Amino acid sequence: MPTIEVRTKVTGANAPIEPVFLELVSELITLRELIRRTVAQQIQELTITQRLDAAATQAALARQYLSEDEVAAQAEAGRVKMPTTEESQGPRVNVEAEIKKALRAFTAQRFYVFVGGRQVENLDEELDFAQQTQVTFLRLMPLRGG
Repeated sequence: MPTIEVRTKVTGANAPIEPVFLELVSELITLRELIRRTVAQQIQELTITQRLDAAATQAALARQYLSEDEVAAQAEAGRVKMPTTEESQGPRVNVEAEIKKALRAFTAQRFYVFVGGRQVENLDEELDFAQQTQVTFLRLMPLRGG
């Protein structure tokens, strides 16, 4: 069973999400499943390992998976910012909702996934993790005014 490290990078963010390690049952999985497993593991790491409450967990995830509407509304106001704990919604993290949000964000090209230095663009592409492979989720934040 391969274990892979998934790093998350958000340009312009002060507090990065720590890397997560996924133990895979199979060496081949789709990008969709990689995103699903990564988000679920991020939630687990943020809520259990780092002892964050649900609001703080959602705030950390929002840095990576802001919706298009959230980015547009903030851009109109002149600045796209990271949500604070107080701005997070609800007392519980809905794992399935966060996974769906991440999949929509990927489809809308609000973040990119690189596997072994190559950008993966298709959610249904099968990825081979037979070798030790570096995985990066990259979120580019829009610059002010454009």
